[in-house]
Amino acid sequence: MKQWAIGDIHGCYNSFQQLLEDKIGLNNDDEYYLLGDMVDRGIKTKEVLDYIIHLQKNNYKILPLKGNHEFFIAKAYHIMKKQRKRWFWNRTEKKFLHTWLSTGGQKTLDSFGITSIDKISEDYICWIENLPYYYQTEKAWLTHAGLNCKANKPLEDTQALLFGDSNNFDDEFLKGKIVIHGHHVLSSEGIDYLINNVNQHHYICLDNGCVYADKRSGCGYLLALELNSMELIKQKNID
Repeated sequence: MKQWAIGDIHGCYNSFQQLLEDKIGLNNDDEYYLLGDMVDRGIKTKEVLDYIIHLQKNNYKILPLKGNHEFFIAKAYHIMKKQRKRWFWNRTEKKFLHTWLSTGGQKTLDSFGITSIDKISEDYICWIENLPYYYQTEKAWLTHAGLNCKANKPLEDTQALLFGDSNNFDDEFLKGKIVIHGHHVLSSEGIDYLINNVNQHHYICLDNGCVYADKRSGCGYLLALELNSMELIKQKNID
């Protein structure tokens, strides 16, 4: 059985499908860990979510994580639901919605053909809210943005798991495992360095900024890492 960790998809449906079906090859026996941020920024968030849910229903072991952008969508949904019942705007909530829309949320609304996030089917929100914050395999901890091993309860530090603001990696907690995450966009050179020096740094970041093709040097690929062999497969953005 192979175990694949796949970096931030961000609505790049065509690239994701090409990576899974043509570069990796879908197999019912293998596991596919999606490191969160499957949504926003790119133009095909709905297609990405529908594809993942379809594969899960057809017994493929697709194991998605909650990223900060999944968290944003669910939060925006509940803000708008609450807003419909009152006549005034909470300034903090209004600022959050504006920030989300300007950092990828508008592309998500467009992909669903809606003008407000509360118009989305509640089934998507329930699916998103039930996503786990981490997975554990024999060799790795998989999270969206990292892991703060110095926290009192590292696996409950959702700020670090979603945003990676307090990453600390040490052997005492990891017990020989490494941390695989996305969230922080790195160049291909930087990611190759982490893979080749993982015993020194204890982590690998797999976000090469697929959605930023032609916008950031050394970026623009969706990555998949096989956790047992450390084989890295790259799919250029075709969206």
